[in-house]
Parts: sequence; structure tokens; C-alpha cells
Amino acid sequence: MLGKLFKDWKITLAAAMSLAVIASALARAIVQGGEAEHWLDAISKIAGSVVALMVFVVAATALLSNARSTSFEETLKRELDAFIKRHKPFILVLEEYTGVGDKNGATYGILEHHEDMLKKGETFSADLYTPFFSLPVAFTKGSQIIFYFDDDTFAAALKEKNIGSVANLRKDIANAVSSEFSDIVKAHAFSEISDRRMFINLNKHFDTPEEAHEIIHLLDYVFIHYLAIA
Repeated sequence: MLGKLFKDWKITLAAAMSLAVIASALARAIVQGGEAEHWLDAISKIAGSVVALMVFVVAATALLSNARSTSFEETLKRELDAFIKRHKPFILVLEEYTGVGDKNGATYGILEHHEDMLKKGETFSADLYTPFFSLPVAFTKGSQIIFYFDDDTFAAALKEKNIGSVANLRKDIANAVSSEFSDIVKAHAFSEISDRRMFINLNKHFDTPEEAHEIIHLLDYVFIHYLAIA
């Protein structure tokens, strides 16, 4: 943030010169005996310099405020809220974790039976949802986003489209994710039918607003694949 401020050399130079003028005016008034006319002259010079200093302070404050309001965490929270609203009532927050170990982050659910979304005016309770994905609290290198593919949700679709099994489906989507987002993640899924998870391993530490948007793009990507097959 300070780097951006100092790149605007005009503002920085004006602030530095203002400080020099203020220091010089005070020193001169003291050396000349501190008489009233000398202090008035110093105050006059200081008043003009304060304006430039205020410009510097306002610029610094604006940059600080902008940095706080566009952090990775705030951007991700805002975009996750928008993601849920955009796909309502398909997506719902099922559980949030603030602990340590494996129970970090939040688990989001998806409507188990898509026809339920036609229930206008009804309350969409958590029991209508099956886990869809879990997010970690810290998006550091090696952290995982986990997606869940429930056998019951895909049973009819797999039979109709002759895909084979949910395990094959998970592996196909994992390969697609790894190809589409190769610079930020590596996805994999196990062949065991009983393990319905797909793991998204982060290849780097995420800490910018732009990287928060990448996470949302990934969620949308998997969500579209999920709907296309289910």
C-alpha cells in the first residue's frame, strides 16, 4: 500500500517539502529571538504547508481504506454471498466451522432433488440438501476444497447417459478442473465407489481480491458440471 503511495512522487515530494518548510520556519523564528513578528511569519509559512500535508494524509487514508475494503477475505465473503444468492435455492450454508484440524471452514449444501426448487413460497430447510462442497478457513498452499457427489443424486442420470459410475464422474470432473485451473489448483478423486469426495488442492497461497474471484469461478465451474449431469 505504501509502495503505491510513494509511486505518486508529486504527492510525496509535496509532503516532504512541506515538512521542510515547517521545520525551517520554526527554526528561523527561534534563532531570531522568538519575537511576535517572527512567529507570525513562521505561522504564515506553516499554514501554506499544512495544505500539502493534508493532501498527503487524505491520499494515505484513502489507500488504507481501499486496502482494507478489498482484502481477500472480504472479497471472498462478499462473492460467496453473491454466489449463494445467484444460485438460490440450489445452494445453502449447512455448517460453519471455526475450530482447528479437519473442521475448518464451511460446508455448503445443494438441493438433493432438483424438483424441490419448484416449491414456491415454501421454506427450504436443511434436510432437503445434501453436502456439495467444503471450504477451508485459510486458503494456503496445500489447503483443500472438497466436493461431494452423492450416488442417489446421480443414479438416474448415470443410467440414462451411460456414464458408468459416480466414481468415473468424479474423476472426469476432477480432470476438467485440473485442466481449466492448472495454474492455481490440482484436482483428484479416488476410484473407490464408497468415497464420494473430489479434492481440489490449492497450488499457492491466496491473498488478493483477484484470487478470491478465482475461487468463485472454480465453484461456478463445478456447479455447472454438477447441474449438467444430475
